[in-house]
Amino acid sequence: MGRNLIEWYRIDRTESMRRVLIAAGGAMATGSFVVGLSFLTRQPEGMRIVAAVIGFVCVVMGPLIAIVGLRGSLIEDLYLVVRVDGMVIHLEAPETMVSWHDIERIVHDPVAQAVVLRMRSGEQSRLTRPFAGITMEALARRLDECRRKADFQLLR
Repeated sequence: MGRNLIEWYRIDRTESMRRVLIAAGGAMATGSFVVGLSFLTRQPEGMRIVAAVIGFVCVVMGPLIAIVGLRGSLIEDLYLVVRVDGMVIHLEAPETMVSWHDIERIVHDPVAQAVVLRMRSGEQSRLTRPFAGITMEALARRLDECRRKADFQLLR
């Protein structure tokens, strides 16, 4: 399989990961701030103990939020593989192999922000989820370039 692989793309998870990391960092910063503030304002010992417990819980919750939140990103492995003989699309439960010979054209739909695979059979498939490191328009151009090269057996 290694020799047949041309390139691959993973689903872009930047936004979901950013939300999780901001929440985790916010919890840790809040805990540290609560503990520090209680000591700086010279609160009574009982208040400092309560603040220390609240701060400790927040500081511990930060990494737990990150671990649980990022676990979903690591478990769900969604990708598009461009191979010499076609594309492997793993965006749903069973991955799908689409031969270059089955595809008539690959275009970008700017309204839906999707890559549209127009099949020779008349059917259409849409890739609507964004991929990391490439715009949908550039991905459509790149995939159609690979399809054209495959028609002339230039992919190696």
